[in-house]
Amino acid sequence: MISAKGQATLGASTATFARMVSPDSSPRHPLRVAVAGTGFIGRVQIGSARKAGAEVVAVAASSPERSREAAAALSVAIGVDQASDLLSLDIDVLHIATPNHLHAELARDALKRGIHIVLEKPVAMDVTEARSIRDLAAENGLPASVPFVYRFYPTGRHARALAASGAPGDSRLLPARYLPHGPRGQNASTRTVCA
Repeated sequence: MISAKGQATLGASTATFARMVSPDSSPRHPLRVAVAGTGFIGRVQIGSARKAGAEVVAVAASSPERSREAAAALSVAIGVDQASDLLSLDIDVLHIATPNHLHAELARDALKRGIHIVLEKPVAMDVTEARSIRDLAAENGLPASVPFVYRFYPTGRHARALAASGAPGDSRLLPARYLPHGPRGQNASTRTVCA
């Protein structure tokens, strides 16, 4: 189970993505989100999207029955038969948290339809697939985001603010380590160490 602090951090990722959706910073509110994949990470993405103020309108799981069960359990209006069915809905953003081998095709199909994507790691099965997603997003002027949440942790945000203020001076290199197995009770934001 992800902590409330972790959910808030992931929500910050979705909120940042929401600001990217429209260059004039006025995306449709609430953003309409669909989530492909209802396992652990898919459920985290649903919670994050909601915390960021988005409306989660549909989900897709591994079968039509599981999609409907997940939709009911997660208070989502629609459970579709297959992930590609999400693309025919009126959505702004598609969160892709499916098995890895399904990422690239679904991401490309969403981008071709003008749907922004939040694509879980790994982006693709190989560099050729990853580049095709990157290139299609650029060609269509659409943001494609990978939820790398550490950038939104308090220590990361503080370091970014310090750098922007000029306080550390003319920095060339900032070595940092992430210590994932710190003492019990420490969360990741307190385990990030800057040297």
